[in-house]
Amino acid sequence: MHVNDDIRVTFKMGLLLASVGSAFFPLVYFTLRQVLKKRTAHLANSAELVSVVAMRLTSLLQAVMSSLAGFIAICSCNTDLVNDRHWIINAYTHFGLPYMLYDIVAMCEAFRQENKHLLQSSLLTAVVEFVKDHWLMILHHLGLACICLPILLFFRNDKGDFFIGCMFMTEVSTPFVSLRAIMRKIKWDKQYPNLFLFVSVMLLVTFFVFRILNFPFMYWIYGRSIGVSVWEVPGRIFVKCNVISGLIFLFQCYWFLLILQAGGRMLSKMSSKPPSHLETNGVMHKAH
Repeated sequence: MHVNDDIRVTFKMGLLLASVGSAFFPLVYFTLRQVLKKRTAHLANSAELVSVVAMRLTSLLQAVMSSLAGFIAICSCNTDLVNDRHWIINAYTHFGLPYMLYDIVAMCEAFRQENKHLLQSSLLTAVVEFVKDHWLMILHHLGLACICLPILLFFRNDKGDFFIGCMFMTEVSTPFVSLRAIMRKIKWDKQYPNLFLFVSVMLLVTFFVFRILNFPFMYWIYGRSIGVSVWEVPGRIFVKCNVISGLIFLFQCYWFLLILQAGGRMLSKMSSKPPSHLETNGVMHKAH
Protein backbone atom coordinates (compact mmCIF):
# COMPACT_ATOMS: atom_id res chain seq x y z
CA MET A 1 0.00 0.00 0.00
CA HIS A 2 1.43 3.37 -1.00
CA VAL A 3 0.07 6.02 1.33
CA ASN A 4 -0.40 9.48 -0.11
CA ASP A 5 1.65 8.50 -3.16
CA ASP A 6 -0.27 11.08 -5.17
CA ILE A 7 1.32 13.90 -3.18
CA ARG A 8 4.93 14.30 -4.25
CA VAL A 9 7.51 16.80 -3.09
CA THR A 10 8.97 18.01 -6.38
CA PHE A 11 12.42 19.57 -6.72
CA LYS A 12 10.94 23.08 -6.82
CA MET A 13 8.72 22.35 -3.85
CA GLY A 14 11.73 20.99 -1.97
CA LEU A 15 13.69 24.18 -2.63
CA LEU A 16 10.72 26.23 -1.45
CA LEU A 17 10.41 24.19 1.75
CA ALA A 18 14.15 24.48 2.41
CA SER A 19 13.93 28.25 1.87
CA VAL A 20 10.98 28.50 4.24
CA GLY A 21 12.89 26.45 6.83
CA SER A 22 15.94 28.69 6.39
CA ALA A 23 13.80 31.69 7.28
CA PHE A 24 11.47 30.06 9.81
CA PHE A 25 13.92 28.93 12.49
CA PRO A 26 15.98 32.15 12.62
CA LEU A 27 12.72 34.13 12.64
CA VAL A 28 11.42 32.14 15.62
CA TYR A 29 14.77 32.61 17.36
CA PHE A 30 14.93 36.38 16.86
CA THR A 31 11.26 36.80 17.79
CA LEU A 32 11.88 34.95 21.05
CA ARG A 33 14.95 37.11 21.66
CA GLN A 34 12.90 40.29 21.33
CA VAL A 35 10.25 38.99 23.73
CA LEU A 36 12.83 37.79 26.24
CA LYS A 37 14.82 41.04 26.07
CA LYS A 38 11.80 42.96 27.34
CA ARG A 39 11.13 40.42 30.09
CA THR A 40 14.73 40.23 31.33
CA ALA A 41 15.98 43.77 30.73
CA HIS A 42 16.29 44.36 34.49
CA LEU A 43 18.62 41.38 35.00
CA ALA A 44 22.40 41.64 34.94
CA ASN A 45 22.76 38.51 32.82
CA SER A 46 19.95 39.42 30.43
CA ALA A 47 21.97 38.90 27.23
CA GLU A 48 23.06 35.43 28.34
CA LEU A 49 19.54 34.41 29.34
CA VAL A 50 18.09 35.72 26.09
CA SER A 51 20.56 33.82 23.90
CA VAL A 52 20.36 30.52 25.75
CA VAL A 53 16.60 30.43 26.35
CA ALA A 54 15.73 31.56 22.80
CA MET A 55 18.05 28.90 21.36
CA ARG A 56 16.59 26.18 23.60
CA LEU A 57 12.96 27.11 22.91
CA THR A 58 13.58 27.06 19.16
CA SER A 59 15.18 23.64 19.57
CA LEU A 60 12.14 22.48 21.53
CA LEU A 61 9.80 23.65 18.76
CA GLN A 62 11.81 21.88 16.06
CA ALA A 63 11.81 18.68 18.12
CA VAL A 64 8.04 18.75 18.53
CA MET A 65 7.57 19.28 14.79
CA SER A 66 10.01 16.50 13.88
CA SER A 67 8.42 14.08 16.35
CA LEU A 68 4.95 14.87 15.04
CA ALA A 69 6.08 14.28 11.44
CA GLY A 70 7.63 10.98 12.47
CA PHE A 71 4.53 9.89 14.36
CA ILE A 72 2.30 10.63 11.35
CA ALA A 73 4.59 8.64 9.04
CA ILE A 74 4.79 5.65 11.41
CA CYS A 75 1.02 5.51 11.81
CA SER A 76 0.47 5.80 8.04
CA CYS A 77 3.20 3.48 6.74
CA ASN A 78 2.84 0.34 8.83
CA THR A 79 1.47 -2.08 6.21
CA ASP A 80 4.49 -2.42 3.92
CA LEU A 81 7.38 -1.08 6.00
CA VAL A 82 9.65 -0.64 3.00
CA ASN A 83 7.36 0.64 0.26
CA ASP A 84 4.61 2.58 2.08
CA ARG A 85 5.09 6.30 1.64
CA HIS A 86 3.95 9.53 3.21
CA TRP A 87 4.70 12.96 1.75
CA ILE A 88 5.49 14.43 5.18
CA ILE A 89 8.85 12.63 5.33
CA ASN A 90 10.40 14.34 2.30
CA ALA A 91 8.58 17.58 3.08
CA TYR A 92 9.91 17.85 6.62
CA THR A 93 13.38 16.66 5.59
CA HIS A 94 13.62 19.63 3.20
CA PHE A 95 12.09 22.00 5.75
CA GLY A 96 14.13 20.81 8.72
CA LEU A 97 17.53 20.49 7.04
CA PRO A 98 18.43 24.21 7.44
CA TYR A 99 17.73 23.94 11.18
CA MET A 100 20.96 22.01 11.71
CA LEU A 101 23.04 24.83 10.25
CA TYR A 102 21.04 27.55 12.04
CA ASP A 103 21.42 25.74 15.37
CA ILE A 104 25.22 25.72 15.13
CA VAL A 105 25.18 29.52 14.81
CA ALA A 106 22.67 29.90 17.66
CA MET A 107 24.73 27.61 19.90
CA CYS A 108 27.86 29.63 19.12
CA GLU A 109 26.14 32.87 20.13
CA ALA A 110 24.89 31.30 23.37
CA PHE A 111 28.42 30.03 24.04
CA ARG A 112 29.82 33.56 23.60
CA GLN A 113 27.28 35.01 26.01
CA GLU A 114 27.97 32.31 28.60
CA ASN A 115 31.73 32.94 28.39
CA LYS A 116 31.98 36.68 28.89
CA HIS A 117 35.69 36.92 28.07
CA LEU A 118 34.86 35.90 24.49
CA LEU A 119 32.71 39.00 24.05
CA GLN A 120 35.90 41.05 24.13
CA SER A 121 37.68 38.72 21.71
CA SER A 122 37.42 38.50 17.95
CA LEU A 123 34.66 36.47 16.38
CA LEU A 124 37.24 34.01 15.04
CA THR A 125 38.58 33.39 18.54
CA ALA A 126 35.07 32.77 19.83
CA VAL A 127 34.33 30.36 16.99
CA VAL A 128 37.56 28.43 17.60
CA GLU A 129 36.78 28.10 21.32
CA PHE A 130 33.23 27.04 20.50
CA VAL A 131 34.43 24.35 18.10
CA LYS A 132 36.89 23.03 20.68
CA ASP A 133 34.20 22.81 23.34
CA HIS A 134 31.30 21.54 21.20
CA TRP A 135 33.04 19.63 18.42
CA LEU A 136 30.93 16.52 18.86
CA MET A 137 27.62 18.36 18.59
CA ILE A 138 28.92 20.30 15.57
CA LEU A 139 30.02 17.03 13.96
CA HIS A 140 26.56 15.58 14.65
CA HIS A 141 24.76 18.54 13.09
CA LEU A 142 27.02 18.75 10.04
CA GLY A 143 26.80 14.99 9.56
CA LEU A 144 23.03 15.16 9.52
CA ALA A 145 22.87 18.23 7.28
CA CYS A 146 25.56 17.22 4.77
CA ILE A 147 25.33 13.42 4.73
CA CYS A 148 22.26 11.84 6.33
CA LEU A 149 19.54 14.20 5.16
CA PRO A 150 20.76 14.35 1.53
CA ILE A 151 20.85 10.53 1.54
CA LEU A 152 17.23 10.53 2.72
CA LEU A 153 16.26 12.85 -0.10
CA PHE A 154 18.22 11.51 -3.07
CA PHE A 155 19.61 8.00 -2.48
CA ARG A 156 16.92 5.84 -0.90
CA ASN A 157 14.56 5.62 -3.90
CA ASP A 158 11.61 6.84 -1.81
CA LYS A 159 11.66 3.71 0.33
CA GLY A 160 11.55 3.24 4.09
CA ASP A 161 9.37 6.18 5.18
CA PHE A 162 8.35 4.12 8.22
CA PHE A 163 11.96 3.88 9.37
CA ILE A 164 12.67 7.54 8.64
CA GLY A 165 9.64 8.30 10.81
CA CYS A 166 11.24 6.25 13.58
CA MET A 167 14.41 8.33 13.19
CA PHE A 168 12.40 11.54 13.40
CA MET A 169 10.90 10.24 16.65
CA THR A 170 14.33 10.35 18.29
CA GLU A 171 13.57 14.03 18.83
CA VAL A 172 10.97 13.15 21.50
CA SER A 173 13.68 13.51 24.15
CA THR A 174 14.89 16.93 22.97
CA PRO A 175 12.13 19.03 24.64
CA PHE A 176 13.26 17.64 27.99
CA VAL A 177 16.88 18.45 27.16
CA SER A 178 15.81 22.02 26.40
CA LEU A 179 13.55 22.35 29.44
CA ARG A 180 16.26 21.04 31.73
CA ALA A 181 18.81 23.50 30.32
CA ILE A 182 16.36 26.40 30.61
CA MET A 183 15.47 25.51 34.21
CA ARG A 184 19.14 25.45 35.16
CA LYS A 185 19.78 28.76 33.44
CA ILE A 186 16.93 30.54 35.25
CA LYS A 187 17.73 28.77 38.55
CA TRP A 188 14.49 26.81 38.64
CA ASP A 189 16.49 23.67 39.37
CA LYS A 190 16.98 25.05 42.90
CA GLN A 191 13.64 26.84 43.18
CA TYR A 192 11.58 23.87 41.97
CA PRO A 193 13.75 20.79 42.64
CA ASN A 194 10.90 18.29 42.29
CA LEU A 195 9.92 19.68 38.89
CA PHE A 196 13.56 19.64 37.82
CA LEU A 197 13.85 16.02 38.95
CA PHE A 198 10.72 15.11 36.97
CA VAL A 199 12.09 16.74 33.80
CA SER A 200 15.43 14.97 34.31
CA VAL A 201 13.74 11.58 34.74
CA MET A 202 11.62 12.18 31.64
CA LEU A 203 14.78 13.06 29.72
CA LEU A 204 16.38 9.82 30.84
CA VAL A 205 13.34 7.70 29.95
CA THR A 206 12.57 9.30 26.58
CA PHE A 207 16.22 9.29 25.55
CA PHE A 208 16.56 5.59 26.37
CA VAL A 209 13.31 4.62 24.63
CA PHE A 210 13.46 6.81 21.53
CA ARG A 211 17.22 7.09 20.97
CA ILE A 212 18.58 3.78 22.28
CA LEU A 213 15.81 1.17 22.06
CA ASN A 214 14.59 2.74 18.82
CA PHE A 215 17.42 1.15 16.82
CA PRO A 216 16.97 -2.50 17.89
CA PHE A 217 13.21 -1.91 17.54
CA MET A 218 13.62 -0.98 13.87
CA TYR A 219 15.70 -4.09 13.22
CA TRP A 220 13.23 -6.26 15.12
CA ILE A 221 10.09 -4.96 13.40
CA TYR A 222 11.68 -5.23 9.95
CA GLY A 223 12.76 -8.78 10.72
CA ARG A 224 9.24 -9.63 11.84
CA SER A 225 7.80 -8.20 8.62
CA ILE A 226 9.97 -10.47 6.44
CA GLY A 227 9.88 -13.48 8.74
CA VAL A 228 13.46 -13.54 10.05
CA SER A 229 15.02 -13.03 13.48
CA VAL A 230 16.47 -9.69 14.52
CA TRP A 231 19.97 -11.21 14.31
CA GLU A 232 19.51 -12.00 10.62
CA VAL A 233 18.36 -8.51 9.66
CA PRO A 234 21.83 -6.89 9.25
CA GLY A 235 22.60 -9.42 6.52
CA ARG A 236 19.32 -8.67 4.73
CA ILE A 237 19.76 -4.91 4.35
CA PHE A 238 22.29 -2.66 2.61
CA VAL A 239 25.67 -2.24 4.28
CA LYS A 240 25.27 1.54 4.16
CA CYS A 241 22.09 1.23 6.25
CA ASN A 242 23.96 -0.74 8.90
CA VAL A 243 26.89 1.69 8.89
CA ILE A 244 24.76 4.83 9.18
CA SER A 245 22.52 3.29 11.84
CA GLY A 246 25.56 2.07 13.75
CA LEU A 247 27.26 5.47 13.75
CA ILE A 248 24.12 7.29 14.88
CA PHE A 249 23.53 4.62 17.53
CA LEU A 250 27.07 5.10 18.90
CA PHE A 251 26.44 8.85 19.16
CA GLN A 252 23.26 8.19 21.12
CA CYS A 253 24.98 5.73 23.47
CA TYR A 254 27.73 8.26 24.21
CA TRP A 255 25.24 11.01 24.98
CA PHE A 256 23.17 8.63 27.10
CA LEU A 257 26.29 7.89 29.13
CA LEU A 258 26.80 11.63 29.66
CA ILE A 259 23.17 11.98 30.77
CA LEU A 260 23.61 9.11 33.25
CA GLN A 261 26.75 10.76 34.63
CA ALA A 262 24.94 14.09 35.01
CA GLY A 263 22.03 12.33 36.69
CA GLY A 264 24.41 10.60 39.08
CA ARG A 265 25.99 13.92 40.05
CA MET A 266 22.56 15.46 40.59
CA LEU A 267 21.40 12.60 42.83
CA SER A 268 24.68 12.77 44.74
CA LYS A 269 24.18 16.46 45.44
CA MET A 270 20.57 15.89 46.48
CA SER A 271 21.50 13.06 48.86
CA SER A 272 24.32 15.08 50.44
CA LYS A 273 22.14 18.16 50.97
CA PRO A 274 21.18 18.50 54.67
CA PRO A 275 17.47 18.27 55.55
CA SER A 276 15.70 21.61 55.35
CA HIS A 277 14.70 21.50 59.05
CA LEU A 278 18.39 21.67 60.05
CA GLU A 279 18.72 24.92 58.18
CA THR A 280 15.60 26.38 59.75
CA ASN A 281 16.84 25.42 63.22
CA GLY A 282 20.07 27.26 62.64
CA VAL A 283 22.27 24.17 62.74
CA MET A 284 23.82 24.87 59.36
CA HIS A 285 24.46 28.46 60.34
CA LYS A 286 26.37 27.33 63.43
CA ALA A 287 28.32 24.74 61.48
CA HIS A 288 29.73 27.47 59.29
